[in-house]
Amino acid sequence: MLRNAHTIVDLSVLISADMLIYPGDPNPLIEPLSTIKEGGANTTRIILGAHTGTHVDVPYHLLARGKTVDELPLETFCGSAVTYDLTHKVLGSRVSPDDLKKAIPLKNGEIALFYTGSNVPATSGSTSRPYTSLDITMADWLIEKHAKAVGIDSMSVDLLHSPKNEVHKKLLKNGIVIFENLSDNLRLLTGQRVLFFGAPLRLKRADASPIRAFALI
Repeated sequence: MLRNAHTIVDLSVLISADMLIYPGDPNPLIEPLSTIKEGGANTTRIILGAHTGTHVDVPYHLLARGKTVDELPLETFCGSAVTYDLTHKVLGSRVSPDDLKKAIPLKNGEIALFYTGSNVPATSGSTSRPYTSLDITMADWLIEKHAKAVGIDSMSVDLLHSPKNEVHKKLLKNGIVIFENLSDNLRLLTGQRVLFFGAPLRLKRADASPIRAFALI
């Protein structure tokens, strides 16, 4: 039992061989290596891209000299977080600071989470559907607020197929790691300040990692 009776909210999408993936990423491979009947134990081979499902991008993703997953302390990937409800935005549009004027203020060193409705199960299943992303002015706002990290329920903080990845680059240059493809359960946190956790696997020289994201409320 958790102290102070916290409720755990799972913010990760399910990883499966037929899951939706970012265009160009490899499909996950999850296959049995042995079974209890034939080998005495159930064992599984898992092959994933670093950006599979709910994941975190770190500076090395787009910066040649940026820090890798294993070079960042665990504190980078967890902490107090505020979740902003952006479902008033048309899917496929871009979020700017003006969209947050009536929201809870973000404190220095907190994590900003954006719920856009992009991962609603009824509309999931195709990368051709519209995803809400962040405007470059939103990246400037997060830097000005000294955000520790940012998370979103879209597949990317940038427009899909963006050749410049300008939002990614600006955030990562300023040490702000990026949580992407958070689950639709993020809707349960809107308008609240919670404890967020999105720790990556301890992968050597990795630019990203799948995570099991969750929040305590």
